[in-house]
Amino acid sequence: MSRDRVTAWKFELQTIHHRLERELKRARRATKTASLSDDLLAHCYGFCSALTDHHVREDKGLFIRLLAEHPDLKPTIEQLKADHLVLAGLITEFEQALDACSASGRTTNDDLHAHLDQLHLRMSEHFGREEATLNAALDKLVTTRDEAHELVGDGQPRPRRTSPGTGQQLE
Repeated sequence: MSRDRVTAWKFELQTIHHRLERELKRARRATKTASLSDDLLAHCYGFCSALTDHHVREDKGLFIRLLAEHPDLKPTIEQLKADHLVLAGLITEFEQALDACSASGRTTNDDLHAHLDQLHLRMSEHFGREEATLNAALDKLVTTRDEAHELVGDGQPRPRRTSPGTGQQLE
């Protein structure tokens, strides 16, 4: 394994975090200025899906791998997992607000923007804490390129898919 790949891990995680932050900022701008459209709803649901996927993959992949190599990180990783639970709750609340707006046909987005502000605050705190506390261990982590997606995902929003005939959500 080349040294470039070993040291790239912290940058891999930072890249995903930056991608998720950009997508959240894009959703925040859109909910502030645009009417609630199908495209905006799809983007917001896609962001929620990407953030959830990233955290599930960290919990079930990256954190387990790091603990195996650095058992001293247990308190840090437990705190990061607790952050994930808080963020999951905020995502659920935001998705419920999206569902309510969509069902009622509302085009105002103040409630959505407030949810995104709270999510942005907690997400930024979490990402900063995660990067600050895991960088040394990430510098030593050796993986293949294929393992990276399994351990942390890619942070790419995926649009919510619906059935053409029924409008039912497909996962």
